[in-house]
Formats: sequence, structure tokens, C-alpha cells
Amino acid sequence: MIGNTAGAQDRANTLALEKERQATLEEFNVTETPDLETVRSVAAQLFSQPLEQQNVEELKKLSEAANRIANLVKYIYDEYDNYSRENYKYDFLQKKYRGPSVNIARLSTNF
Repeated sequence: MIGNTAGAQDRANTLALEKERQATLEEFNVTETPDLETVRSVAAQLFSQPLEQQNVEELKKLSEAANRIANLVKYIYDEYDNYSRENYKYDFLQKKYRGPSVNIARLSTNF
């Protein structure tokens, strides 16, 4: 009986997280999250061409995808930053979660 209750709670938590994720994506006007490696590879390919051969529409699509990634990464970074600041007095949490926020900060500088 307890196992069933725990499983139901896990499913409820998962559904709640999915709703929050969907709400966040809607807040940023994002229907799907761009693939980071695809954006990087398209950028490299487009920027390797002479300027006069670069397609304006492709550049616009690339900039929109890169901006989406940058906005989402900044949102995540800000959330981690707020979390770190609020929990600063708990040193053991700082040590545990400091790594992911620093990695996200490095990623955000790419965009």
C-alpha cells in the first residue's frame, strides 16, 4: 500500500514539474527548445560562407534559435543564482549545487 502511494506521489510530482516546464516555455514564447549542437553547427556553416553568400532568412532563424537558448539559459542561471543566494547560510548546499550554476554561466556566455 505504501509503495502505491509513493508511486502515485511520484507521478503527481512529475506531472506538476511538466506543467511548470510548459508554463516556463510558454512564458518565453517557445514551442520547442532548440538543440544546442544543431545551432552551433548551423552557425559555423553559415559564418564560414562569404558574407554575400549568407542567406538573410537562415541568419534570422539562427539568431532566433540562439536567442531562445540564451534566454532559457539566463532564466536557469538566474534561478540557480537566486537559489544560491537564498541558501548561502547552508554551506553544504552551496558546495553541492555550485557546480551546475557555474557550468550554466559558462554556457550562457557562448550565446
